[in-house]
Amino acid sequence: MTYKQNEKLSKALEKIDLTNTQIERAKELYTNICNAIIKKSGLNISFYSQGSFATKTTVRPFENGKDKSYDVDVICEVQNLDKTIPPRL
Repeated sequence: MTYKQNEKLSKALEKIDLTNTQIERAKELYTNICNAIIKKSGLNISFYSQGSFATKTTVRPFENGKDKSYDVDVICEVQNLDKTIPPRL
């Protein structure tokens, strides 16, 4: 691949990759939600992202000239569950 081709590819990828701000905001939001679940439940829980966010292959959602919202898939692993949690309606 020539330098010009590589430069064109890099510029195209910049348009479809999430921005650093979008990445940091997504991490902050899912971390806050996970921490709230841990605090409220009192359980020993591990959380981690999966899917395109985890593999860093998320495509920037863009429509009609504007950024759109997107989701992050998160795995919730409960460790040593030794108590019953009643369902809440």
